[in-house]
Amino acid sequence: MQKDKAGIAHISFDLKANYRSIFTTYLELGLRHITDPRAYDHMLFLLTLVLPYQLKQWRGLILPATGFTLGHSGSMALSLWQLGRTPSAYVEFAIPFTILISAIITATHAWSANNGPIRRGHFWLVMAFGLVHGLGFSNFLQAVLPPGIPTIWPLLAFNLGVECGQLAFMAIVLFASYLMYRFTPIKTQHAVVFAMFVTAALSILLIFENKFW
Repeated sequence: MQKDKAGIAHISFDLKANYRSIFTTYLELGLRHITDPRAYDHMLFLLTLVLPYQLKQWRGLILPATGFTLGHSGSMALSLWQLGRTPSAYVEFAIPFTILISAIITATHAWSANNGPIRRGHFWLVMAFGLVHGLGFSNFLQAVLPPGIPTIWPLLAFNLGVECGQLAFMAIVLFASYLMYRFTPIKTQHAVVFAMFVTAALSILLIFENKFW
């Protein structure tokens, strides 16, 4: 596996390559992509999902995390199988909007309700936003997908790698927030609102960076 100057990996396989090797390669790619500091837009979105929760509330994260997974998995599959194509410039422009909207919702909820996760209706919104992020994932995967390899294996492996990276990131955030709330006088409400303000500001910068006109 080699990378060009833009950081895109170029992979070549023998047509008779072992499927286990293919699966492992794309699993690693998915994990690296979601944890790559240069792809921090996806991590910012995950932050808007996980930050309202405390460690003891981790079960509440299952629903929004599942919605995001279903959304991006579905749009990745549709895009890779040529059932729906969206220009990458539009996708990269739309992703920061999902972060901005999610940050505003999370901050508003934290400010009005003091603490606690967002529940009702959040699943469908997160799934819709996951569709947008999935198009971004598929654009990356298409750039590193060599000809002659059945699409299903790289898709499954890459998606699994993304999921592992997401779970690891959410676990780190939950544990870090637990330590902060346990050993500092910082209130959950103030921490969430401040973090969402910073997240919203970064998403606005990304919107202008990725404008397509």
